[in-house]
Amino acid sequence: MFARCLSSLKAERVEASRVLNGPAAAHYDGDRKQMIEDIRQVMNVANSCVSLKAYVYNSKLQKVHFKKGGDCNIAAALCRLL
Repeated sequence: MFARCLSSLKAERVEASRVLNGPAAAHYDGDRKQMIEDIRQVMNVANSCVSLKAYVYNSKLQKVHFKKGGDCNIAAALCRLL
């Protein structure tokens, strides 16, 4: 949704690009393949957290799976691995 709002402001973006410089190019000196694998694993865990939380919200066993604060115990445990 936010991307659609930004895209509708083309005239403002063009004007801003004349005044503002973009960010400097970033350079990564580490192992690129390892970084990509780490990001992939983090995305998988994040996806699992979202899926588990949605499942718990939709299940009839909410009271069993939730702790104080409303967080799913399983999802919270997975997210702590981040």
